[in-house]
Amino acid sequence: MLSISKQRINSLHIKLLKCLKDVDISFEDKAVTAILGLNGHGKSTILHALACCYQPIDEKITTNYRFSNFFLPNTDAQ
Repeated sequence: MLSISKQRINSLHIKLLKCLKDVDISFEDKAVTAILGLNGHGKSTILHALACCYQPIDEKITTNYRFSNFFLPNTDAQ
C-alpha cells in the first residue's frame, strides 16, 4: 500500500507551455480546485504540469512516473 503524501502545491506559474502563456493558479486555502474550459484550451496541459511536480516520498523509488501512469489515453480525443 502506498503511503499518503504530505506534499502540497500552493501555486503554479506557467510561463509558456503549449497553448498556455503566463498562467497563475493558486491552490492556497482551497480544499478542491476545478479546472474547467473549452476543448483545446489547456486543461490537460495544466494536469501534465501538475503531474511533473510530483516527487516520490521514498528516495529509494526510482520509477519515472508519467501522466499516462495516472490517466489512460483516450482514443476519442482529437
